[in-house]
Amino acid sequence: QGGAAQFGICRIVPPCLPAVSGAKVLLLLPGGGGRFSFTTRSQQLGHVHWASFASGRFLQAPKRYSVEEFERFANSFARKQFGTTAVMPPRMVEAEYWRHQSTPLAAASKGSASPSVAAGAAAARVSPHSAASAAAATGSRAAAGVPGAGTWVLYGNDVDGSAFSSHAGDPLGCSRWNLQVLPSLPGSLLGHLLGAVPGITSPMLYIGMLFGSFAWHVEDHYLYSINYHHLGAPKTWYGVPASDADGFEEAVLQEVYSAASAAAAAQGAAPDVVRDR
Repeated sequence: QGGAAQFGICRIVPPCLPAVSGAKVLLLLPGGGGRFSFTTRSQQLGHVHWASFASGRFLQAPKRYSVEEFERFANSFARKQFGTTAVMPPRMVEAEYWRHQSTPLAAASKGSASPSVAAGAAAARVSPHSAASAAAATGSRAAAGVPGAGTWVLYGNDVDGSAFSSHAGDPLGCSRWNLQVLPSLPGSLLGHLLGAVPGITSPMLYIGMLFGSFAWHVEDHYLYSINYHHLGAPKTWYGVPASDADGFEEAVLQEVYSAASAAAAAQGAAPDVVRDR
């Protein structure tokens, strides 16, 4: 704990491995067998100018995805970005992510339409059939949770369920590293809570893809957070030690939300309300 406190985050390699893959466990969940599905949120890549606190939002996508469908969508996006679905060096992926996020959103929207939509839009000037094709392509993007032009990704966050196996022969599932048993471990304060609190007394699933991200946040009730990476490409984490939390929030207010804060204050919002936004 002392070492992790210097950075606000640490990585632990469990001493045991699962005998049943997380993907297999999901198929066995209620509604599994290819029917387990989840909702996602759409995220447009690009630098947002926060003129108000409503300037940048993650949009709830209308489509529910099975694991297989989401994997196909994610692989197709990765192939367009890197020409392959193979695991790329994490530092390269991180650099590409920030390159996308540093591009002003207006420029990203103008220059990053999918090839099918761009080609269809150009051909629409020639024939009604091409116009229909362009509309169909745009409609399919919207149905998938991609609202329009630009580079969009999806993230399935706060999904009910767990990918830990309950099979008696699974070393990980039978160990204390199974996050489903965390509240019942000796000395855990979570054992004193009455009733189930998803995300606190039971784990939730987060199913991501290339360039998908989750917003900076403080954990519920200022508790620690513990995450287990079941499968997929490496995931990049950022952490801030508690000793730097106030300085980090102040920097974000000044560097990211200064215009939004000024607009809220001009509308009569109290300083503490602005900060809580």
